[in-house]
Amino acid sequence: MIALSCQDAARVTARTLAIDDDTSQAQSIAQRAIQTAVTVRVQQTDTTITVHTQCPVLPKPLSGVPFHVEGYAVATRELLQ
Repeated sequence: MIALSCQDAARVTARTLAIDDDTSQAQSIAQRAIQTAVTVRVQQTDTTITVHTQCPVLPKPLSGVPFHVEGYAVATRELLQ
């Protein structure tokens, strides 16, 4: 279930950034999408947004244990004219 949520966070974030283009909001978009801690990394090109997410498997205080799942999504930028 956590793996699916982490993938969902990547997908929602990539899709939102493809439309909005405000990468400073990536962290908050991902956290709102799955309602839990998530680490977000964004890569951009002229035509795409790539989002990598990383979510802990264990809740705090056990989250110091290095078990996590990752999500990955790519979205094509929407060019508004």
